[in-house]
Amino acid sequence: MRALIEDDEDIFDWIRDIKRSDQPEIDTLKEFFGRVTARILEYGEKEVELARAMQDHGSLVEVQIKMETIKTARKISARGYEIATGRTAWDEQDRR
Repeated sequence: MRALIEDDEDIFDWIRDIKRSDQPEIDTLKEFFGRVTARILEYGEKEVELARAMQDHGSLVEVQIKMETIKTARKISARGYEIATGRTAWDEQDRR
């Protein structure tokens, strides 16, 4: 997880910018959670490709479970955000 954040070169600038903004804290949390989980899913897609190429069924299943867990967490978070604000958190097609 830490490597995902550190690999995102502009994330520290982005975090500083959203902390300085006047947006409500719930929107800051939504943006951070959305970005980090989107990166985890992007990384997971690469892991799936690698596992398929290596014909590593065990790793493939493990990564797919991890990705489905993150997708579920995103759906739960998005629903909570919608209940709290009346707005949509993010487009699941874009994952951000």
